[in-house]
Amino acid sequence: MHVIRTHLSLGDNIVQVPLAIKKSIDLKSEIAFPCYEHYAPSVRSFFINHPQITVYTIPFIKGHNHGACSDELYDEAEKRAGIRGCPQIRLGVYAGKGIPNIWWKFFYDEAGYPYSVRWEYCPIKKAAESIPQLTPMFPDPSRKIFIHDDPSRNLVVYRLVDRRRAFVVPPKFEHSILEYRNYLVAADEIHVLESCFYWIVNALCLEREGLYVHAYLRWEYGDYRYESKQNWRYIF
Repeated sequence: MHVIRTHLSLGDNIVQVPLAIKKSIDLKSEIAFPCYEHYAPSVRSFFINHPQITVYTIPFIKGHNHGACSDELYDEAEKRAGIRGCPQIRLGVYAGKGIPNIWWKFFYDEAGYPYSVRWEYCPIKKAAESIPQLTPMFPDPSRKIFIHDDPSRNLVVYRLVDRRRAFVVPPKFEHSILEYRNYLVAADEIHVLESCFYWIVNALCLEREGLYVHAYLRWEYGDYRYESKQNWRYIF
């Protein structure tokens, strides 16, 4: 068993899922993959076809860094999971090298992989086929609009879209994020932050128009674009 210690937002999880699978193959080892407790249904669903990956959880403590918890919290979580002392794969801030702007590729650089591994080993599209789906219900069937934002942090999508005509993801979802796959497939427009739904749309390889990243809400990199196989429109 090898234990990954890395960043913990759900977007971080989605980006690194293929990396974990590739490591399990190369090391011929089971892998323990971390996530916050409230993301466990989603992260476990990503690995539904990969029993060699075990998901262990960490409690989110308000006031702590959302993306990267302390090593002390990680130590406690590993002890509870019975994996303390296993060889660690330390990524992100835990590798001790700082974080560049191109953070999504940096995880792969640290693991010794090209970023193409993310596309070649991603299991999420296949995993979604095994997840019970919500029935899409859009307020305006003539133009199906999907929004994910975060009003609790004052990150509210408002440009180029009428929220009254849109389906807006509830603030908390108790099951897997993959249960929204049918919503995403059916939508004529998808409006997201730079957050988990951006990354899940990429992982599902949805080939379509009408994809919008509302970068004015949460963006630190200037006029920058993520590497993607889709045609996203960035709204600054």
